[in-house]
Order: sequence, then C-alpha cells, then structure tokens
Amino acid sequence: MSKGHALWFVVSFALSFGTNHLLKPSFDYGTLSDGPTLASGELTPSGGARGAIKLVDIRVIAVDVPTPVGGPLALRELLMRGALGDGQTETDLELFIDLSREDGAPIDPALRNADSFKGRALPVLAQAIAGSARSRVRLPGTDASVPVKRGTLTIDEALELDPGVWRVRGQLDLELDQGDEGASLFGRLAGKLVWE
Repeated sequence: MSKGHALWFVVSFALSFGTNHLLKPSFDYGTLSDGPTLASGELTPSGGARGAIKLVDIRVIAVDVPTPVGGPLALRELLMRGALGDGQTETDLELFIDLSREDGAPIDPALRNADSFKGRALPVLAQAIAGSARSRVRLPGTDASVPVKRGTLTIDEALELDPGVWRVRGQLDLELDQGDEGASLFGRLAGKLVWE
C-alpha cells in the first residue's frame, strides 16, 4: 500500500466517523431529571445482602427526535434513575429501556397506556438510543458504577393513579459488564411510572 493510499484511508475513516457523529440524532435526557432527590419507589435486589436502591419517577420517553437528514427518529424508551442521597452528585442507577412493540414498530405516543408494554420482557439497552449515556448501576457497598451489558424489565402490575401516572411493580434482570468475571443483578421493583 502506497503512502497516498494509506493517507486516503485515514482521511476517509476520519470523515466517515465525523459525519456519523454529526448526523446522529440527539435527545437531551437531562430535561427529565427534575426532582432527583425525591424517591417514589425502590429496587430491591435479591439475595438480601444488598440494600435497596431508591428510585425517582420512571419516565416514559415517547417523542420524535429530529434528524439532520431524513425523517425523525421515533424515540420510545423508559428512563429509570436512582434518587440522589445526601452528598451524592451521581445517581446509583440509570437505565434506558426499549419500549418498541414486539414487532419492532414504535408505540403510539397518543395512547398513553401502560397496557402497551405491561407483562412483556422489555430489553434494557446498554446505551441510550439518542445519546451517549450508558446504562449503569452502582451496587450498595461499592465505590463505582458498573456498565450494564443487557437485561430485561418486566412490569407485572400497573395501577393507574391519574391519567398518565401509574404505580407499578415488576422485576428487573441485568447482566453487568465487570470484565471477564461478569455479574448479574436480579431484583423486585416498585415505583411510580409517569407518561407526560
């Protein structure tokens, strides 16, 4: 390979990477973080040795994100975050959960109905669909958060309190990315789900 070919390869790769980065749809998940200290639920890991993780409202994200080229991206996710305790600057838990229908199509945001995903094993995503944030969890008694490889959330019960607000119960099963060891977290979830 000549120097010219090698240079063209490097330039092409840089242009491709830069173009993909600039054209990637982006959503500001930070706008959904109001009340990060007000716990409305909790995740209780099985095994008993680990303490419960306090949760803020679980948010349904059902928006169409504009893209620089082509049509909008139908963003359908659940955002689950841990509440901030005293002196905390980062949450113990942040998960992005795919809300696509079983056939892969996006759910209709006008429905605002928990029955559209209740009883299904919803996939937990390693990374937000329209952002760079990763799903992660810091287990009680540990110093750092661990990335989540994959997992499922199953909402078994959803009691409607107000239009667009439910008290939910379910189970969470996560596979954590802890290098070669790997680890898992299974727990029961009770919390408040909000679809604005």
